[in-house]
Amino acid sequence: MSMKRQKRKEAGYIGSCDTYKIKNDSIFYEDIFINGDPKSFKYLSCSYAKDTNHVYNGSDEIEGCDPESFEIINNKWQKDNKYYYYFGEAITYVDYNTFELLDVNYSRDKNNVYYYQYILPNADPSTFQVNSMTHYATDKNYTFFRGKITTNH
Repeated sequence: MSMKRQKRKEAGYIGSCDTYKIKNDSIFYEDIFINGDPKSFKYLSCSYAKDTNHVYNGSDEIEGCDPESFEIINNKWQKDNKYYYYFGEAITYVDYNTFELLDVNYSRDKNNVYYYQYILPNADPSTFQVNSMTHYATDKNYTFFRGKITTNH
């Protein structure tokens, strides 16, 4: 074991980042105490962890999040059995059953198209398509670039 790896282990760090650690049955995120269960605590990524009762975004508990079903989709999006989360914040207005991530920060459900976590007014979810090479998106009425309408059809 390398000296650096040994020092990380002695300091109590878990996972591949120097963010979460368990030392003397106490949990810390970047030296901020987390009131969690050290016996069931699991590192998920540099910014996310969970125990039997809670999910954490950094040192903050994600209120109402189900630890058993919580999963990380990508570096921005997560989900549990009730909600999708954008950087750990529940996005309660998406239709959970039809929500899908698209390319270039777009997503949609049966009701709306989203850029990041914001609703794109006037976008038609049933005809919306993204060109991941050019970053332009189109629907039956408009062309979009970076979440803004650029032209009408």
